[in-house]
Amino acid sequence: MLGDLVLGNKNTAIAGIILEALGVFALCFSEVGLYVGLVLLSIGGGLYLPNLYASVGKLYLQKSKFFDSVYTFLYGTVMLGALIGPLSLLSVQQSERWITGFILVGLLMILAVVPIIFTKNLKNDSITTDEQPPPLAARIVLIPIALLFVGIFWGVYDLTATHANTLQYHFSEASSLPLPRTFWSSASSMFIIPICILLTVLWLFLKIPQFTKLALGFMFANLSFIILVSIPESPAEGQAIIFILSLVLFNFAEILISPTINSILARYTNPKYLGILMSLNFAPASFFMWLITLFSNEVAGYTLQIMIAGCILFSIVTSLLVLFAIIKRFTSLKNV
Repeated sequence: MLGDLVLGNKNTAIAGIILEALGVFALCFSEVGLYVGLVLLSIGGGLYLPNLYASVGKLYLQKSKFFDSVYTFLYGTVMLGALIGPLSLLSVQQSERWITGFILVGLLMILAVVPIIFTKNLKNDSITTDEQPPPLAARIVLIPIALLFVGIFWGVYDLTATHANTLQYHFSEASSLPLPRTFWSSASSMFIIPICILLTVLWLFLKIPQFTKLALGFMFANLSFIILVSIPESPAEGQAIIFILSLVLFNFAEILISPTINSILARYTNPKYLGILMSLNFAPASFFMWLITLFSNEVAGYTLQIMIAGCILFSIVTSLLVLFAIIKRFTSLKNV
């Protein structure tokens, strides 16, 4: 609400990233600094990302055919920062110069403000679009469905992350592959950047319906989970390559789902309230994470069963999305 109705999305995003930088700097101090830093990071993150996505969406409303490419590229830049930060801290871990690492990350966050400063801060009464808005009924139905699907995706991922993290740690300690430990520490997101570049360019020339992309994303996630289920907690040496394949498939799934959800919200939402909807995009995943934390002890010993249930759930979601794509193509929904 602060971005859409008061300060504007651009100014709110800048305020958010400055608060995040201050939060990182606060981590350099005592235990009090730790708590202050975590609070500032939480508030800053809540202000920054949703308003950044909303600001970019409003800038491209007159070029909505580029939504998928723009949001895929933007997701890649955000993930690049998420990749550089931990690697920067890892580089100073051996010498225990954590303060140096925190200062470095904070300075990088401040530098991230620079490109945002040079973007337009559109006022709500000046926003126009290049296409006829979808019917209100379609927006009322499809926006909650999209938010539910992204919640399911990240909720199932969080439930099964323990197994993937265990395998990742095992291979970082025991794998004979000529790969540095830094690869395994960031392996879960290392492939995202090249995949984002690939799909950013691909979506410029290949027009695939957004809900079809979601179906492909859940299909790749399902394949990734099937591979993970086949790898025991004490894997054989040769299964490292299979594990990396699973990570690549899941990264493809993530890039097919998360940026596409942002693109769907930008297309179906009233632009005046786009920042609010972008904020709600994080709500389902946060809710599922809260539930997982609440029942973590009860589900701790059922990782394999949860992964199998996740595969079944992803298969159901994929089937529903494919069915919707078929119905949309051959009925009056084709204009939705």
